[in-house]
Amino acid sequence: MNIGLVQVSAQTADFPHNLRVLVQGYRGCLDRGAELVVADAFSLCGPPPADLALRSSFLRQEERALAALSHELAGVPLLLAAHAAVFPTDGGQEAADAPCGGGAEMLPVLVERDAVSVIEGEVTELEGGRRVYAACGEGWEAFGRGCDLIVCLSGEPWFAGCREKWPEAAAWEAAAEGLPLACLRPVGAADGFIWGGGSTLHAADGRLLAALSPFDEDFCVASTAATGRRRTCPPPDPAEELFRALQCGVRDHARRNGYLGACLALDERPASLLLAWLAIKTFGAENTVIRAADSLPGERRNALCAMGAEPRRLPGGMPEYAAMACAALDGEREGWFPLSSLSRSEILGGCGLERVWGTLLLPFGDLYEGDLRLLADFCREKAPELPALYGGRSESPFDAAFQLLEDGNLSATELLARPDCPVDEQTLRKAQRLLIASAWKRKTLPPFLHVGEEKRRRRYPGMHRLND
Repeated sequence: MNIGLVQVSAQTADFPHNLRVLVQGYRGCLDRGAELVVADAFSLCGPPPADLALRSSFLRQEERALAALSHELAGVPLLLAAHAAVFPTDGGQEAADAPCGGGAEMLPVLVERDAVSVIEGEVTELEGGRRVYAACGEGWEAFGRGCDLIVCLSGEPWFAGCREKWPEAAAWEAAAEGLPLACLRPVGAADGFIWGGGSTLHAADGRLLAALSPFDEDFCVASTAATGRRRTCPPPDPAEELFRALQCGVRDHARRNGYLGACLALDERPASLLLAWLAIKTFGAENTVIRAADSLPGERRNALCAMGAEPRRLPGGMPEYAAMACAALDGEREGWFPLSSLSRSEILGGCGLERVWGTLLLPFGDLYEGDLRLLADFCREKAPELPALYGGRSESPFDAAFQLLEDGNLSATELLARPDCPVDEQTLRKAQRLLIASAWKRKTLPPFLHVGEEKRRRRYPGMHRLND
């Protein structure tokens, strides 16, 4: 069977835009001979719309979008996902209007010419006798079902290191089931989470047949009967993957909120120049407004000019943090998306939190200083005009202490009881006090991009767990 894979950068609740890019991908697969086209779970409604999925008006728009999509299709069916409440159960419309429950649940849907049907929990037979089993999420039960293809419509967000885990897990599942497996992953960002794409198709013996581009819209067609040597997904460079994830997160959060560019204020910290380069590479120098004090070192000012950006002056006659807040508010009034370069180490230590007043997103809010050093080395390779941002700067001793306390969610006493604890007691105790003292301030921060594994996705650690 020739399977078409489509991943699009959909926007939440923007059904006209989503339909347009989805139909373009569908027709591209038709031109390459697809017999079945599969799109990612958010291709129609966009990244998780949260409480929108519980509103009857949103569900009616989604229902009309499905009907319009069915009129655009040719003879090849399209498999994607839609919200369960679009298809009323025995409870009728009351199920769709329920304040909680099944409204946000996603179900696999088969769209054919002038027909839409839910195929959750059952094997669907297509024209030609081919049988397909589809499920939303990472789990399925296809043992003994006698199907020809398993389709997984995953909605799990991207995290650092997932590119090595996910293809390996999909290959193992395909080989264990003895069936081809198509795993579709969305592209986009919302509420601090990033979806990185990279959809795959594996043969019944676990061979990789096709892989779509990460963090970009893409489509392809591959045959489940393809033979040849086992292909593998080359392990990505961690720094490059992190940079592309940050680009995707910043771009989609700005676009989601109606902004075409970004604004930020430069200070003495290396992370601020790193964020300026990220914004320029994402939006272009013409759509990036940078403000800096007159005291900005000439080396950094020259680096900005080499990137095509001319920094504006920060407001004078006030403290730096107040000037940065005014710059963020002024930028938003002018139609730019305010960003701040505050890192996770600074957030957990309560350092400089007043600098984020007026900011709408913290791209580096989930990155420790060690992560920023890795990112800075990658950016220096790509942009020789950047100075050595962390050259000569020793790593903060609190960086390791914060990681131990936050990621492990353990108290200082529990960590010091371990014989291999890499941090001395004085540093660990002080880091613990900083974490507890800054807990209230952290609750008022704008969202940040989640790039760590799931255990790091807590907005702030529990004080009762750390206070011993």
